[in-house]
Amino acid sequence: MKYAGITGMITAIALCCATFAATEDIRDLAAQLPAESIQDADAVFAQCIEKGPKGIAKLCDMLSAEQALQARYALSGLAKYVSTGARGDARAVVAEGLLTGLKKAKDDEAKAFLIRCLELAGKDESVPALEGSLDDARLCDPAAQALVEIGSEAAAGALRRALPKADDARRVIIIKALGDLRCAPVADAIRMYAASGDDNTRSCALYALANIGDPASGDLLAEDAEADSFYARSKATSLYLLYARRVAEAGQQATAAAICRALYEARAAEPGAQVEALGVLVDIAGPGALDDLLAAMDNPSKEVRCGALMFADAIPGEEATEAWVMRVGGAQVDVRAEIISMLGRRGDPTAVPVVVRCLGAEDLPVRMAAIDAIVRINDTDAPGPLLAALQHAGDEAVAATKAALLRIGGPGIMPAIAAGLATTPPAGRVALLDVLATRSAKGQAEAVFEQTQDTDESVRIAATKALARLATPDDLERLIALVTAAQTEAEREAAQNTVVAVAKHIEDPAQCADVILAALQGRSPAERTVLLPMLAGVGGATALEAVVGDTRSNDAAVRDVAIRTLAEWPELDAMPHLLGLARDVEDLKMHVLALRGYTRLVGAAKLSEPEKVMRYQEGLDVARRVDEKRLILGGLAALRITKALEAVAACLDEEALRGEAASAAAQIACPRDEKDKGLVGPEVAAALKRILEVVDDADLRKPIAGHLASMPVPDGFNLALGKPVTASVEHQGDHVLAKAVDGNLDADAAWFGASCPCWLEVDLGEPVPIDKAQVVFYYDGERYYQYKLESSVDGETWNVVADMSQYALPATRDGVIHRFESVEARYVRVHVLKNSVNEAAHVVEVKVWAEGTGPERPPDPKPLEEGFVSLFNGQDLTGWKGDTQGYAVEEGMIVCKPGGDLYTNEQYSDFIFRFEFKLTPGANNGLGIRCPFPAHAAYDGMVLIRLQRKVLLRRVV
Repeated sequence: MKYAGITGMITAIALCCATFAATEDIRDLAAQLPAESIQDADAVFAQCIEKGPKGIAKLCDMLSAEQALQARYALSGLAKYVSTGARGDARAVVAEGLLTGLKKAKDDEAKAFLIRCLELAGKDESVPALEGSLDDARLCDPAAQALVEIGSEAAAGALRRALPKADDARRVIIIKALGDLRCAPVADAIRMYAASGDDNTRSCALYALANIGDPASGDLLAEDAEADSFYARSKATSLYLLYARRVAEAGQQATAAAICRALYEARAAEPGAQVEALGVLVDIAGPGALDDLLAAMDNPSKEVRCGALMFADAIPGEEATEAWVMRVGGAQVDVRAEIISMLGRRGDPTAVPVVVRCLGAEDLPVRMAAIDAIVRINDTDAPGPLLAALQHAGDEAVAATKAALLRIGGPGIMPAIAAGLATTPPAGRVALLDVLATRSAKGQAEAVFEQTQDTDESVRIAATKALARLATPDDLERLIALVTAAQTEAEREAAQNTVVAVAKHIEDPAQCADVILAALQGRSPAERTVLLPMLAGVGGATALEAVVGDTRSNDAAVRDVAIRTLAEWPELDAMPHLLGLARDVEDLKMHVLALRGYTRLVGAAKLSEPEKVMRYQEGLDVARRVDEKRLILGGLAALRITKALEAVAACLDEEALRGEAASAAAQIACPRDEKDKGLVGPEVAAALKRILEVVDDADLRKPIAGHLASMPVPDGFNLALGKPVTASVEHQGDHVLAKAVDGNLDADAAWFGASCPCWLEVDLGEPVPIDKAQVVFYYDGERYYQYKLESSVDGETWNVVADMSQYALPATRDGVIHRFESVEARYVRVHVLKNSVNEAAHVVEVKVWAEGTGPERPPDPKPLEEGFVSLFNGQDLTGWKGDTQGYAVEEGMIVCKPGGDLYTNEQYSDFIFRFEFKLTPGANNGLGIRCPFPAHAAYDGMVLIRLQRKVLLRRVV
């Protein structure tokens, strides 16, 4: 007995373990969802089904556990997986598991979820459980829906048995479900509820009777469709028409059609009801409803007519099309247009003759409909009738014809259009030329060239513009001849633009201007004035030289055009010439043109912001009018650097510019949104205070005063604050360069460089002696950065002032303050070599101090004995850096929890070191007393190591 008892116990344990293992297994499968793909998900579902109904039931048990979300995903996916019926016995496995889970479930929401799964996976085996759920107020609705989806006689029987004992709320649900199933045997029972005083019950009963198509309920539904309320009448009419559909399906099409026609006649004031009746009639009677649709064209309601024309598509065939063609004759204008549009959608070639006739109709709506219809019916043969119709087309018809021709494809369409140019009136010809250009019909270029000689100016201009797409560089001489022969300014401008467009097709950019330059040779001053402007369109060094030369022409007209051309020059090479002209030319108009051209180029130039400021300043220096100075201030306002702010602040002394200068300063310095900190720094504060002294405008003063108030307290003599910054890589998101010098030490207030190694460079503005700098990287208690700090006077030659390339301590908010021998520097560069976490660089702040300024070295702790200072204050880790989270202070001792590398903030030369320590048995820790910092003391310096009860001295070289 003793042994047997032991055996039984072991067996029980084994079974328990097996069950537990199965549970864990099904949980592991559920944890794989959602999967990466449908195929992966199907593989998981197949494995779940292999666990059998018990495995599925285990998933159901998880609905009340922490893994409820995973269980819901798995069970709903399984139900859908087997719902197609193409998985063999899998559906029955899932259904059995779901039914077991439903039986065990305690929570109503879990039960409702499982019932919804049975809606997909269940069949007749689920009906008893679902029938039982019909008695529950919470579960009745999902159970009824599941039974409707199952749709068998057994499902209908369950609903029928539940109806008599249901309360009001559940009765509505069950009646609706019986109506969805079209359960005819229960119609008599449902009919009694059609007279219920409860609106929901009555509405559901009427729906059920209509969907069942109960013959005995026809009069009841007809009477209800005559309700006084428009809303009630509309709803009841839809049910009556649903009833008509069901009657027709039962073989009584004549009765059903009569219902539809009666409703159509009775609802003359309700277009929506008439359209609905026509739609059902067409579905029921098919071709037998054609006369009804034709008769509907006499209906005064456009809604009804459009509905009838939409339903006409459901009655195909030439015979029906002929009937509609016959209906076009004698119809009102708007009705004719509507029928023609329908014939176009119908696409029956039988309708082509009547549509072609309508292309010449006097009534515009009919003609417009025909233009669209002819292309829809037969786009291959449409060009001929469309081109013929252009002979008498007005502006709207011409535009519609152009749009229609653009929709037609095939090789013959462009030659046909080109051939039609000769006989088409000017307005139509302009449209045809636009079509040839839009379709890039280069093969028809010669026909277009012929149109440049037409007597009508609009045709000449349209042809010239079309040649911009159709001509080739070989045609440039002919195009230049159009420029010199132009009869009007508009014609000349079109020809100039075409020459430029075609010249740009030359593969070698340096040769784009050659034909134009050749054409200039030997030309009279009058001809030069019309040829020179085209050089601004193509650019190039040779062209620029020619234009600059003509700015010194003895002919005033040539000189004027040359300056105007230079002002429109697309390349930066023109900037010094424009600035020189603005400075030296006496004519004020030419001065304005030159300076505005210069300002435009500065704004578009890909220059650094400091260089743009310098260029704008040069423009301000030569500007003679307030208007040009305002234009330059607008350019400076887009440059968010201190130098730009100083440049606009210098304009405050000129009273006429004071408002614009203050506005530009606010745009430069003040925050633009909640994420923007604006410019900060002593120079910024000084400039903004100056503005507040001279500007009275309250709207301008408010943002400036607010920004001044929000500025961080001045950081000693931090030379980097608010200075221009550049970098070797792009920034990420809104973590722009300015954040590295904004005085904000929050971890997220950092410049994020897209990759590293990379560098970030601060321009201090001018060379200055420096001897301290601080670098703060993004800090999270774990990551570290390795870098070098470099300085330069000219931005070319660099001097390393701090080498942190072996640094391995986690970054902190305090960063690292570097002290070094004083060096002359204008540029300070942080060269980021490594980020221990990812490939990006994250610089929170760079600070630089002039020689003799900045934070002083903290005083040594108070001496305990003569010649000795304490490195530990007995209370916290003040004075220490590194893994400060790995150590704690307890009872006046530094305790290792869990440890790491801890360093003193300060460095010491020759010294005597005293310390006490205590290690637990088997512990291992060390003390680095000499280390070429930055480095790792355990590997690169002299270390005392305590192993159990031995102390070893190790020097690492």
